[in-house]
Amino acid sequence: MSDPRSGSPVTSTYIGRYRVLGEIGRGGMGVVFRARDERLDRDVALKSPLADGAASEDVQRVVREARAASRVSHPHIVTIYEVLEVDGRPWIAMELVEGETVRDALRLKGRLPLEDAIRMVEDIAEALDAAHERGVLHRDVNPHNIMMSPRGGARLMDFGLARMVEPDTTQVSTKTVGSESQVVGTVGYMAPEQILGRGASTASDVFALGAVAFEAITGARAFSGQSTGDVFDATLHREPPPIAKFVADAPTEIDRIVHKALAKRADERYQSARELAADVRAVRRRLESDEHLPITPPARRIPWKAAAAALAVAVAVAAVRLNRDTPPSALNSPRQLTSMSGWEAEPALSPDGSLVAYASNQSGNADIWLLDVVGGQSLRLTDDRADDRAPAWFPDGTSLAFVSDRSGVTGIWRTARLGGSATLVLPDAVDPAIAPDARRIAFARRDASGFFRIWVAPLDDPPTARMLTTTVAGLWDHRQPAWSPDGALVVYAAARDLWIVPSGGGTARRLTAADATDLNPVWSRDGRFIFFSSNREGTFTLWRVPRDGGTAVRMTGGHGPERHASISALGTQVVYSTFEDNADLFLRQLDTGAEVRLGGERIERSPVFAPDRQSMAFVSDRWGGRYDIWLQPLEARRPAGEPHRVTNHPGSVAQPAFSPDGRWIAYHRVLDGQRDIWIAPVDGAAASQFTTSPASDIHPDWSPDGQEIVFVSDRSGADEIRLAPVREGRPGGEGRAIPGGGLLIDAPTWSPDSATIAFVGQAGDERDAYLVDAAGGRPPRRLTTGAGAWRVAWNRATGQLWASGFWGGRVLSLRILDTGSGAMTTPEPPVILSADPASSDFDLAWDGRHVAFARYEPRGDLWIYQLPRGQSW
Repeated sequence: MSDPRSGSPVTSTYIGRYRVLGEIGRGGMGVVFRARDERLDRDVALKSPLADGAASEDVQRVVREARAASRVSHPHIVTIYEVLEVDGRPWIAMELVEGETVRDALRLKGRLPLEDAIRMVEDIAEALDAAHERGVLHRDVNPHNIMMSPRGGARLMDFGLARMVEPDTTQVSTKTVGSESQVVGTVGYMAPEQILGRGASTASDVFALGAVAFEAITGARAFSGQSTGDVFDATLHREPPPIAKFVADAPTEIDRIVHKALAKRADERYQSARELAADVRAVRRRLESDEHLPITPPARRIPWKAAAAALAVAVAVAAVRLNRDTPPSALNSPRQLTSMSGWEAEPALSPDGSLVAYASNQSGNADIWLLDVVGGQSLRLTDDRADDRAPAWFPDGTSLAFVSDRSGVTGIWRTARLGGSATLVLPDAVDPAIAPDARRIAFARRDASGFFRIWVAPLDDPPTARMLTTTVAGLWDHRQPAWSPDGALVVYAAARDLWIVPSGGGTARRLTAADATDLNPVWSRDGRFIFFSSNREGTFTLWRVPRDGGTAVRMTGGHGPERHASISALGTQVVYSTFEDNADLFLRQLDTGAEVRLGGERIERSPVFAPDRQSMAFVSDRWGGRYDIWLQPLEARRPAGEPHRVTNHPGSVAQPAFSPDGRWIAYHRVLDGQRDIWIAPVDGAAASQFTTSPASDIHPDWSPDGQEIVFVSDRSGADEIRLAPVREGRPGGEGRAIPGGGLLIDAPTWSPDSATIAFVGQAGDERDAYLVDAAGGRPPRRLTTGAGAWRVAWNRATGQLWASGFWGGRVLSLRILDTGSGAMTTPEPPVILSADPASSDFDLAWDGRHVAFARYEPRGDLWIYQLPRGQSW
């Protein structure tokens, strides 16, 4: 063996009174030997830094480990016997634990047996609880630092990165050695706050144990990647997949526990390791007492009498334990229904719960399809070159309503249950919802303002439709109506919140008001609750709120974006889609068409170039739940390093715009339904509010001299263009208004010569490019007619006006507009964006050689929750 002090071969050696018997293992931080304590006649483990003359930090680490671990005495923490120094080198004598580390076990077995993994997590959670009670943070819980004994039980080791905390707190004490802003820990197990250098807390140890638990149970890393940066990005921005994806018979309670431990925000995790241990212990006891019945048990042959008996027990247990208020996430895992190419979305369960109608583009364009809830081959119900979407069942299950633009005007159509010829029900209408009495239909249609409102019409006399909602009943568009079971109320989604209105007419009331997007509402079977999809915890999951208002409760674990929930008439089945439009940024060289993609798994949109061409700002939800402005350094029009966040305040932001000197970014912030203009310094200092009107102020841009900001406001009761002086990022005096001529106005932008302001105006369904004199005095002048324009931007190098639009087709692309005649020219090579209007934002580099834009790529599948007997939504 090697001499532990010098590395030279020897036959035997002593460290103090300990006779070294052989090396157990070594790593980057130190080496561990087996040794004999001849005074007490027992074997121990001896640990020390790897080399003679160890660095002071290594010495401190050894001493720190001994000091931290010695503060805690617990059956699941390796006991420290003694710290000694031999020839200037520190050693720790500690309890020798026979067995293997979790890491070694995973290498050999792929994953741990479920019961062993759960027992290990319980043991280590108890160990962490004891350490936290004594004021010790471990900060490096990972599979290498957990020893599993063949006699049962797990032990937590290696407190070398531990820090002391004050009792009864979770914050790192000022007595600690070293800087808490330093990133410490093991990649893949560090909590987000550790990665960001914000210091550790007891919740950080909980997160690390959650990552170990996920890996031990599934055999897969919770957060993985090809580089440290990839792993950090996954830890900060992505959710691990459901455990059931790897272990079909894993209790759903374990999936919930592990994902709660892995919450991105520390305040959303278990607030103590003791709570985590208690939940894991409850699962273990149910497993040991055979009370847990897996949703998808392993296939095996059993006598039918035994099967019937087991089923009877399962039903009895469910009847005793479950009630209708238990969240489905605690009951089972969803089952995937579709996995075809393209996307599947907008499911609608038939009244008897046997079929699901949905929209999909698997045939090349959107059509309505039908699928049995048990799976199998889908049936295509509509076959038209037009897009058919948003299916809704009639209460008797004999036919379906859907939305189509097959007549040239978007309307609601009807077809038989198994397809056939379609008939027009309502022109100029979307989002059909058939009343429970099958006599009325609720839908969305634009009013004179150009925004969608909720309407109701008798099915036997559709032209007598009556508008239920007005401007005061929710911001901007009103969409996605859903009837209460008794037909008395209609719930719908406004810009970000849910509202309820009497179906016979009356005052609407706001139901939700979170700083998030709430959409796709549906009623519970008994009408007591409304279920909906919301991104208020970083990704779209299903939530529930009482019909009379109150606190919303998350109902599902979030196995992907959960949208478009449909509940069967009995409330025992919930189908949803994982539909999302993931947006990535692209930089395109205009003369060659060469593109560079920037982006990850989160939405990134609204790119704008900095005047110095050294960076680009964009909006992203990469921190989950809300949108912030990020700044991406550029070198030769390519990403140069990682982006950093510019804004960090409550609410979401949109439409960033650089000042001409590149020092400031203006944008609008959305918080509790209020929209105001804000300005943030590019250097990361605190942002300041620019407008404070109770009206909606949006879409800012700077004058070429940087002395004014132009934006859209409805403070006069209609959209208008407002111009306000700005001085050093703050208001500089009274502003002035340019009337919008009754148009809905989007994204005004100042011409390079300061003379005109271009914008997109909407009148009814038509969206066109407009110009207005910056000095005011004359009404806006329309440049295009029926163009389907969405955004405009100036080429600052040439003075040309560019626009994104559909131009009579189905895909967004860019055109160059003649500001005199309105004639359009297609750039060569053409610039194609996407089929999604959300891709309309773009910007031209200040030298006119590149364009940046967001391209949305829709994707999604259908999933189903099958609730146990006795349980319903």
